[in-house]
Parts: sequence; C-alpha cells; structure tokens
Amino acid sequence: MLYKIFFVFFGAGLGGISRFILSEYLIITFSTKLPSSKFIAIYPYPTLIINVIGSTVIGFVSHLLLTKFPNYNTELEHFVIIGFLGCFTTFSSFALEAVNLLHNDYLYYFSLYILLSVIICLVGCFFGILLARYIII
Repeated sequence: MLYKIFFVFFGAGLGGISRFILSEYLIITFSTKLPSSKFIAIYPYPTLIINVIGSTVIGFVSHLLLTKFPNYNTELEHFVIIGFLGCFTTFSSFALEAVNLLHNDYLYYFSLYILLSVIICLVGCFFGILLARYIII
C-alpha cells in the first residue's frame, strides 16, 4: 500500500507543477497577445484548456493500458492516471471559477464555461480513446 501512495504522491507533484507552469504560460501568452480583451481578463480559459488536455490524455492512456497492455503494472496507473492527471486536471478549480463568474454577474460567461467545460472535456476523453484505439499501436 505504501508504494502505491509513493507513486500517486510523485505523479501528483509532477501534475501540479505541470498545471501551474502551463497555466502561467497561457495567462502570459494570451494577455500579451490580447491585452485589451475583456474575455481574456474574465474567462478562466487556462483551467478549461488544461482540463481538455487532461481529459484527452486520460482517455488515451486508460484505453491504451486496458486494451493494449492488459497486464500492465498498476504502479503506472497510480502514477499517471491517479497522480499526474488527477492533479493536472481539477474539478474544484472549475467549480470555484464558475461560481466566481456567477457571483460577479457574468451569467453568459458562467453558462459558457460550464457548457464548454463539460462538453469539450467529454469529447476530449472520447477522442483520446479513439486515438488509442485506431491510430496508436
């Protein structure tokens, strides 16, 4: 049991650091290219982009592990899926950012954020599964 915690711990550390670096990069990139955009100033696009990437990767990796490598080592699952991707993506940030949009009376952005997050993340996960199924290996 302790070795499983070890794999989750290190995967989560790398996932959290990756999330932070990518989020900061997206904020800097978008705010310098579109400095006067109200959308960029208000909309929590880094979380949406990161969650879509994570949803796509988790679909790909989980399908790959389950179908192409049925005898895979569970430590890989603990490290990548539970640790890295579990910390890289986050539902709690999504929820907080959605509530903040609503609290600040941005009903349009609130609705758009919820719809896009759910739909695009599900499509991303499905795309990851298709990618693993038909293109890779």
